[in-house]
Amino acid sequence: MKPTLTIAIPTYNRLDKVKRALSKLQSQIGDNVCVKIFDNASAPPVAENVKGFDSLEIFTSSVNVGLSGNFLRCFEYCETDWLWILSDDDIPLDNAVEIILDTIQANNKAVFINFFSELSRSEPFPNRYETCVGISQLVSSLRSFSNLLLISTSIYKASELKSSIKAGYYFSTTIAPHLAILFDYLTGNENAEIVYSNNSIVHYQAPTTGSHWNIVNLNKGVSDLVLQIRNESDRRNLFKKIQEVHPYYHLPPKEVVRYVVNSREANIHLVVSDFLRDHTFLYWANGGSTFKFLFFIMSNVVLLQLLQLKVIRNILRKLMRNKNIHRIPIYNRYEALKTDLRL
Repeated sequence: MKPTLTIAIPTYNRLDKVKRALSKLQSQIGDNVCVKIFDNASAPPVAENVKGFDSLEIFTSSVNVGLSGNFLRCFEYCETDWLWILSDDDIPLDNAVEIILDTIQANNKAVFINFFSELSRSEPFPNRYETCVGISQLVSSLRSFSNLLLISTSIYKASELKSSIKAGYYFSTTIAPHLAILFDYLTGNENAEIVYSNNSIVHYQAPTTGSHWNIVNLNKGVSDLVLQIRNESDRRNLFKKIQEVHPYYHLPPKEVVRYVVNSREANIHLVVSDFLRDHTFLYWANGGSTFKFLFFIMSNVVLLQLLQLKVIRNILRKLMRNKNIHRIPIYNRYEALKTDLRL
């Protein structure tokens, strides 16, 4: 019998947590479920230290392909209809597989099912299952973006969604390629069904010291997902729900003046480009007035040009504190990528 569900566990240098997850799953696995571990070039390799588990395949990367790359491999190597990507640091419930298979059977037309967890920021839905159709209803019914973002709380009908894997690669810097795949598929399939379930399948484990996200990279990255949403009302609604938990960091005008006045010459273009790019994105994502946006940009461009004059900068340096600022602003997402401990 061909299995119905693949449980994919992407991991990097967390062998103890992989073993914990496997021990919780071992008694739950039957003929209709297979388990695959995607080892992102761990040292030592997982394959050398995990033995005696039935229905287990281990795929070991020769090089570290990053978190998003490892998530995408889970989709690519899935050979069953359904896929559950289980983060190695989340703990599956004792009856998680049973809950998933029962939910699939009760919602056989769905392409995506999101389960309740500790990250859900509201009361459960009134009914056991809340069924939505298309991207608009997914956004309007969304209670917690954090719960949607958490990879372990959802299952995907991979046999349908594989056609959208390329969107996961396009949006790999969002740190949410799994959602990029889902949003792309729903945008092209308006009648596709999505289910929010009141059941839980994992205990969420908050990141420990040394395994946390770089907050700049995370908060600015996930906001890029709204680029996939064509309808302006849906885009604003999704952006608002993302901002509730992952506010988009940007340089306010006052900070820009301070940095431009006090920074080294070589860093000024980074400050200015960050400022203009971020505020352009914010106006677009929030659906702001075009006239107000153009006035804001033009007035600030004029101000920034004036700040390039050494006479004005020297005067302002004497008036402002924090004269010795010689660093790229923490808001720069691409600098944050270099220091992200999870990538």
